[in-house]
Amino acid sequence: MSSTELVADAVPSNGDSVAANFMTVPTTSMGLAGYIHGGHMNKNVPAGDNVLFLDGHAQWRNFLDFAPHPPQKAPYDTGNQNVYFWF
Repeated sequence: MSSTELVADAVPSNGDSVAANFMTVPTTSMGLAGYIHGGHMNKNVPAGDNVLFLDGHAQWRNFLDFAPHPPQKAPYDTGNQNVYFWF
């Protein structure tokens, strides 16, 4: 089984820590009205995401396993309205 990730769901947040707001994240410069949040939520906290690997298999990843990953680095900063993507 391959360990190389090809595609992953991104979880947006309004902040760069696990205490960030995951429910009302600005849409940044995408031009959409209102707010967005990840598709796999457990109340106000992300449950996790799906990952597609190079060999074609998909796997669920628990949010605690990628928030943030690696632990000493913050999630990806979009550079717009304090929005970050976790994956």
